[in-house]
Amino acid sequence: FGTRHSFLVALKSHASRADWYINEAEILIRLRQRISSSDLNFFDAPTMLQYQIPSKAVETAYCQRGDDARKVECEELSGLSPQLSNTPV
Repeated sequence: FGTRHSFLVALKSHASRADWYINEAEILIRLRQRISSSDLNFFDAPTMLQYQIPSKAVETAYCQRGDDARKVECEELSGLSPQLSNTPV
């Protein structure tokens, strides 16, 4: 696994989605509660964050391969927008 890989994650509910996007500290706490430290040699909170947010290359490929609806979605959701009410400041 010397190169990056992409994964698709599908969630059944908004509650699951909320758990997917927890912050690094919460990930670390939950990992420590559920798994012994010796089992976490290759997976930690920073590793999990790499799965949460796709790389720019993956995002670009996703936006370029889509139909018009996907392109509109990509234009509206690209980058940080402080004007959005759910964006933490």
